[in-house]
Amino acid sequence: MPVAASAALLTVMGLGCGSLFPVTTVSLQNAVHPHQLGTATAALNFFRQLGGAILVAAFGAILLAGVGAAGSGGRAAAILAHADAGGGLARAFRWVFLAAALSLAVALGFLLLMEERPLRDRPADDPTGN
Repeated sequence: MPVAASAALLTVMGLGCGSLFPVTTVSLQNAVHPHQLGTATAALNFFRQLGGAILVAAFGAILLAGVGAAGSGGRAAAILAHADAGGGLARAFRWVFLAAALSLAVALGFLLLMEERPLRDRPADDPTGN
């Protein structure tokens, strides 16, 4: 694939993922009481980081298992050279992308199940309406 095409695809993915994070934060903050905003936002950020770490570890394990180097204990350069010689690296990355697509499908399912609520126009504990 040409570098320009790869850059264009990464740009589109970055725009999609970049707009996802503020939307989830606003959705969460709209769903909780004002006195719980800090706790809810902190929990969202914690679980976002934890999920990212778990997915990176899982994708790395899939990649190493795909190139046949999970138990070899060798250096990364030697593993990649051995895997690339027979096209094993490309096959391993196909499994990683399949796992990523399944993860995104699960996330889309949870998004579709999310309750739709209108945005608050004022704080819930403001009796004056100001």
